[in-house]
Amino acid sequence: MSLSAPVASAPRGLPYPQRAAVVRHPLTTALVAVVLFWLIALPKGGFKLYELPITWAYLGIALLTAWSAFKFLPRPGAFVEGILISVPILLFPLWMSAIILINGFDSASATAGAVVAFLVMPVLLLIFVRPLLAQVPPSRIWATLIIAVRFAVVFGFIIYIFNILFGRYLEIPYVTVNIDDVGTLAMKHNDRGVVDKFFSTYNNGNIYGICMCTVMPIYLLMEKRFTFRALFLLTLLLTTSRSTYFGAIVAVAGMAWARGVSLKTILSLGFAGVVGVGAVGGILTFLGYGAGWLFDTNLGGRRAAIEALPPFQFIPEQAWGGWNEMNYISALNGAGWTGLALFCLSMWTPLVWRAPESPEKRQISRHLKAGLLAYCAASFFDGAALLAPTMAIYWLIATCVSLYSPRSEMFRSATA
Repeated sequence: MSLSAPVASAPRGLPYPQRAAVVRHPLTTALVAVVLFWLIALPKGGFKLYELPITWAYLGIALLTAWSAFKFLPRPGAFVEGILISVPILLFPLWMSAIILINGFDSASATAGAVVAFLVMPVLLLIFVRPLLAQVPPSRIWATLIIAVRFAVVFGFIIYIFNILFGRYLEIPYVTVNIDDVGTLAMKHNDRGVVDKFFSTYNNGNIYGICMCTVMPIYLLMEKRFTFRALFLLTLLLTTSRSTYFGAIVAVAGMAWARGVSLKTILSLGFAGVVGVGAVGGILTFLGYGAGWLFDTNLGGRRAAIEALPPFQFIPEQAWGGWNEMNYISALNGAGWTGLALFCLSMWTPLVWRAPESPEKRQISRHLKAGLLAYCAASFFDGAALLAPTMAIYWLIATCVSLYSPRSEMFRSATA
């Protein structure tokens, strides 16, 4: 069964199934559910190997890849569509790899992170994990997503309140934090003066915020309980991250597009905007920040990266310099104008994949795309691309979008 299974019986027009679908592939469904939960709920748990963080979620994606290769080995056609749709996405990492091979690199860890984020993750998810997702009932995927986000929100508040009460962080080695990062969360740039950023199990407020913006539209579409929806939005406010605020605004605009702009939508957005502005203003006042903090011309110290750009060049001559917080500036700095164009093609391609004709399925597709658009917009300032689980979540959502393409009928028959 594919992700585009019938969802017409959902309450309030939302495509959230009320009855559990028949599971035709129980092992695959269980593996996907476990990995999806770890990726969103506990993304930082793991260990380090030669300073390279190894997370259980990323190992889970590797396990899914191995299972997919074994399961579909007799039917390699299951990978064909994934390969075809990945061609424009992989042009940038191939260009990046050529630059690294020809010009060398400055930082081994940053280079490895870029390769994982822009080459390894899209290959694993779009080509290998995609056929597995097509065999999982959509109700199981959305239910797992909801449970994982709820866990991140609730446990995040436990960590947040624990820090306020006791002045230290609640850490569970191997689970909520990498074993080699225990005791170092104070150095993760979360300090906001009176209180720290809200970061849940993501160990950093910006990473949490940017990842939640990516899943925000589809989560709010599927989540039925107002309490959890409100708490989720409150966590975004408590990140006190400008990138998160910008991403959330774009996500809300994307949701308005996905649902169709009506008078009710406009009034709802207007009310939400007033409440949001008031909440942000109250939080900033409490923390001692003025309104000018939101419009910092120094971009939170990131302006130096723009001013340090090399001379105009289509093909860079210098060694690959790694990747900073600003995705598009990093692509331009490391890969030249050609690389920037290919990077935009890579990141924006899922946004233009055709949506299905069914109104319910099209609504899901558009909400998924709204999350991708939110990340692409927020990453102008801080994309946290090299930090787990940012790009894994991005390419996972992109993989879900691809399953709503009208071209997927042949693909679904190949994986049935």
